[in-house]
Amino acid sequence: VNAGEISLFVFTSAVHRADAIDACEAIVERIKKEVPVWGKEIFRNENSQWKINN
Repeated sequence: VNAGEISLFVFTSAVHRADAIDACEAIVERIKKEVPVWGKEIFRNENSQWKINN
């Protein structure tokens, strides 16, 4: 994925909006913890660095 492009799309659906938002947040947090490439920042000059996720 090039810098500035969409890198993640999460779709949730629920009867109540708050439930869908909570589910989306839980999915993103799980991905951030489990996917090793999450947090690699790639800059326009093609340099990159890894963020430290807590």
